[in-house]
Amino acid sequence: GTASLQVNAGPLDHLVLLPTSATITVGASQSYTAQGFDASNNALGDVTSATTFTVDTTVACLVAVCSPTAAGDHTVTGADGTASGTASLHVNPAALDHLMLAPASATIPAGGSQTYTAQGFDAANNALGDVTPATVFTVDGNACPAAACSPTASGNHTVTGTDGTATGSAALQVNAAIVTGYAAAADAWGNNSAGQLGDGTTTGRSAPVQVGIDTRWTSIDAGLNHTVAVKTDGTLWAWGYNSAGQLGDGTTTDRHVPVQVGTDTQWATVSTFSYDTVAVKTDGTLWAWGWNATGQLGDGTTINRSAPMQIGTDTHWAQVSAGWDDTAAVKTDGTLWTWGYNGYGQLGDGTTLDRHVPVQVGAGTHWAQVVAGWRHTAAVKTDGTLWAWGDNTSGQLGDGTTTSRSTPVQVGTDTNWARVSAGGSHTVALRR
Repeated sequence: GTASLQVNAGPLDHLVLLPTSATITVGASQSYTAQGFDASNNALGDVTSATTFTVDTTVACLVAVCSPTAAGDHTVTGADGTASGTASLHVNPAALDHLMLAPASATIPAGGSQTYTAQGFDAANNALGDVTPATVFTVDGNACPAAACSPTASGNHTVTGTDGTATGSAALQVNAAIVTGYAAAADAWGNNSAGQLGDGTTTGRSAPVQVGIDTRWTSIDAGLNHTVAVKTDGTLWAWGYNSAGQLGDGTTTDRHVPVQVGTDTQWATVSTFSYDTVAVKTDGTLWAWGWNATGQLGDGTTINRSAPMQIGTDTHWAQVSAGWDDTAAVKTDGTLWTWGYNGYGQLGDGTTLDRHVPVQVGAGTHWAQVVAGWRHTAAVKTDGTLWAWGDNTSGQLGDGTTTSRSTPVQVGTDTNWARVSAGGSHTVALRR
């Protein structure tokens, strides 16, 4: 025998969203429908009108039309009482809308340079990556070659990057250079036992005496018992005590008058403190010579050098400072590097291990200027903050304590520091 049996669908149990997966671009939208099913997966029909849709369970979709602005993978959820269902939605970034230049702000001395990168973003601020090669950079409307901007006028400047219709800007503070580059005579005074005054004698002077008759000196730095200087023609000169070859003339003979170091005419800056000398050329290369007992020359050895030796092959060195037996330098990308003796943590790498080659201090790219002292180091960042580390027994770090530090610590909270100089056990700085 037979009988008829009518089986009705059960109550709503779950939803299926259509489409189950979709891809859109930021600024576009995707519409969804919700199909209802019972626990046995029998279709109950379209329940879209009674369903609430959300993206990532928090952002409501207007009338089942979902338009997330953040690029990436999202989950669309539909809910009708206790029944729910999900779908996947991938959102691609939209077209290039604007640029962000890095660093957003920087401080350099006149004659220095600052390198920039341009990151692309769509209208919803989704990152599109580095677009530096396709970006034209200008300072106040004047072109910057290869994204490296070097304005000579001190003051506040605006760096602009443009890629088609997309633009971005950054602030660049240019401080007047310590040495302006005009021709000037050199004067010296004080102890002269090794001829470090350069006047051809070993007689101490209690008042300034001119060093020769040349009036083309553009920068000068005094070591413990020797002196180094650069002329306006880019030549390098040295005189005084030379026991470790710190004069760089290939000998260890003291000199009582300036002697030229080699024949190069590309010297930009030079620094000395004790018995070693470091310098940067106009091509961005780094050079060192003299005492090297703790690896302060950075050539990977502890061998003294009596003539300039290039340190590595990098051509992006912007500024270097010689300490007593350690060295610190900043590259054009704003990274900070140190090497040499580290017994007081003055290298800032979190250890007290000596380093015979340059090591980067942290991962930051916002360092503007650094100076190495007797057993401590100080630096200024592009945001105008002041930092110090190393020996602090006399409070020379300026952090309100006498605790030595092996990593940089900020000195106060001010953001208007321009330049800093470190001595034996004290530090001085200029504000903007």
